[in-house]
Amino acid sequence: MWFIWEDGVLLMPTSGESRKARNAADDPRAAVMVDDSRGGLDVRGMTLNGRIEIVRGAEAEPIIRRTHLKYLGERGLGLAPVREALGSDDVALQFLPERGSSWDLGSLPVSRLVLDEGAFEPLTPVHRREDR
Repeated sequence: MWFIWEDGVLLMPTSGESRKARNAADDPRAAVMVDDSRGGLDVRGMTLNGRIEIVRGAEAEPIIRRTHLKYLGERGLGLAPVREALGSDDVALQFLPERGSSWDLGSLPVSRLVLDEGAFEPLTPVHRREDR
């Protein structure tokens, strides 16, 4: 899910009709996990627990735009089919973390050995158009 982190708050655009938004309206308790694993035993990430508030209307619009720009830039947002596909994003979920935990196995000796030896299958890279 696309997000931006601002002032200690995680902001995520979505449709007000999405399951995520409906669940948040029913029960604001939430958990967010961010995985930054690189392959092999180089596994890291964090889990945050907290509450979600739904931001609507004119207050949500700049949040939605900033998040879309983070991932697509002006050029991507300028494409009509892209704007149409993202047009259902009409609310922002504002996640307020209360506690969290993180993990980083990449620094363990066994992880370093696997990485140094190249004894792992890398995660499949995403190819950009210019890479093809």
